[in-house]
Amino acid sequence: RSDVNQISRIEGLEGLTSLRFLDLRENQIRELGNIDALVNLHCLEQLHLQNGADGTRRNAVCEEATYLSTIKTRLPALTTLDNERMALKMDAGEVDGLQADAELLEPLPAESWCQAEDWDLPSARGGAADPMSKDAAKIAKDVRAVTDDCAQLQRDALEMMQEAKADLGGSG
Repeated sequence: RSDVNQISRIEGLEGLTSLRFLDLRENQIRELGNIDALVNLHCLEQLHLQNGADGTRRNAVCEEATYLSTIKTRLPALTTLDNERMALKMDAGEVDGLQADAELLEPLPAESWCQAEDWDLPSARGGAADPMSKDAAKIAKDVRAVTDDCAQLQRDALEMMQEAKADLGGSG
């Protein structure tokens, strides 16, 4: 642990290939380029440059706008950054990207790709029954059930997308 020191550059760690945990909180690290000294430490799982969400005991580098995205790009194997799981951390750009994605995912209006009369069989309209009509009627019934299920899934998906958009701060 090397917190509460005057470390301003991350260097000299190349040989520590089995290093899994590095705590550099409360130092003088100011430049994101310092992260490059860690890219070959493939066992590194946890890096601490500040205290989690409260941001106390931080290094100046943590205030950089691209801090999180740089760490994610240069240290993709990292599982924990600043006492938070990497999978759960999002920077402002990622949130904006999700909002843009949500807007791109606006559902198209539902259009029926077939009409009810498409499923009418000759025997159902009083026409001649053929030996296949029973099978065809069962298939038509099954297809109707599937299309009804699809329509319900579409309604459910639309509702979930509207909820997600509202959670991201967009209008629902």
